[in-house]
Amino acid sequence: MAEEHLSDENYILGDYSYKYTYASFPSIKLYRYSDAEEWRNHLLFGDEILILDTEIINGRIRARCRNTSGWVKVDEIQKNAVLEMNFIDGGRGDGCHVITPSGKSFVIDAGDSGNFNHYLFWRYDLYRKEKLDGKISAIISNANKHNFGGLRHLLNNNDLEFDKLFFDKSFEEKANDVLKKIVDDAKSNNSQIDIIDTLSEVDTLYKEQDEKGFILNVEKSKDKFSVNLSIEYGKIRILLTENPKENMNKEGYDVVHFKSISKEFSLKIFKEFFKNRIVIISTAGNNDDLSEFQNIIDSINEESKVVLTSDLAHLKEEFNKGKKNYIQSRLEKIIEVDNSIQNESDENELKVLKAVKLKARKEIDSVITKYGMINLRTDGHNLVLATEMDSPDKMGKWNLLKYKYSMSSKQFELLDG
Repeated sequence: MAEEHLSDENYILGDYSYKYTYASFPSIKLYRYSDAEEWRNHLLFGDEILILDTEIINGRIRARCRNTSGWVKVDEIQKNAVLEMNFIDGGRGDGCHVITPSGKSFVIDAGDSGNFNHYLFWRYDLYRKEKLDGKISAIISNANKHNFGGLRHLLNNNDLEFDKLFFDKSFEEKANDVLKKIVDDAKSNNSQIDIIDTLSEVDTLYKEQDEKGFILNVEKSKDKFSVNLSIEYGKIRILLTENPKENMNKEGYDVVHFKSISKEFSLKIFKEFFKNRIVIISTAGNNDDLSEFQNIIDSINEESKVVLTSDLAHLKEEFNKGKKNYIQSRLEKIIEVDNSIQNESDENELKVLKAVKLKARKEIDSVITKYGMINLRTDGHNLVLATEMDSPDKMGKWNLLKYKYSMSSKQFELLDG
């Protein structure tokens, strides 16, 4: 019997003749074998898949994704990339990583901790690469240092390269030295970077010329110390805001990312703003604010379609305490190994110590990414929101919310199952 191979209509031919495809909506399995139901990984809509062999066996091909090799079903892959947005717990305030369908990468704010840097190491597997392929554009959308302070870790990371840094000069009045230090770091570590300090004067910050027309817009805020960012792609509209204008509740946003909510937050002011929308929220608090925060979430949930929070500080308090202790133990291990490396001259022992250090670093990055991130994937008509489970079950490893745009209601409607 002649071998059957995957048609070139199902994949993209990349550099060095590598072949790539993507996971279809809403998620797929990466199976251990070509003829069994045991799966090795659970892939999200839009996950990039490296094809290892185009030969089709039992309706599957050999592939690799998320650092795992296995088999994917041919009828569960697609040639087209999707819009990917990852909301990262950054401490007091979230960061957002946007990867457009063409592969352009934006870092928006980044919180006030090093969490975003940990995430990017994990996301791009920078442990083994000399440098990330492709440049990142960074955006500071407001003058609250708790929302953008984490950028200093990224701009000082020699494995990352930035082409643009956007902010508004009006932020300097409030952010002063913190913002100045970040701009200085950007210039010293990225010699070709463009510093653009007129964000409030920009209307369309970035646009892709395809049939669905990805657009990243800048919109006015209530004061001079922040701007709102909006994304349009196909039928979906997404707003990233800390300080929305009153009339924004009348505009057709499907998803709202509210960057920072504290116990002083007033639902009364924003009641209409959250109505019938998917809401993603960060908090500006800590574990002491847990009850106030939960009251806010419950109240918003009554108005919105769903509320998701990416804040580690308020994610299952007792469970989270264990994860924080785990991260601390890995940090202590790294310090211990660093001390040993300084006193070791044997090359074989040094290799072992460096491997132990790398393993500890990966474990930290994995925990922060796994438990502090909300994944959003959309092709403009289908939408997936996902958070990783504490531990996988037989059905998969993701908590999934699946939506499809309805032409009759003109909204993204939740699908069953």
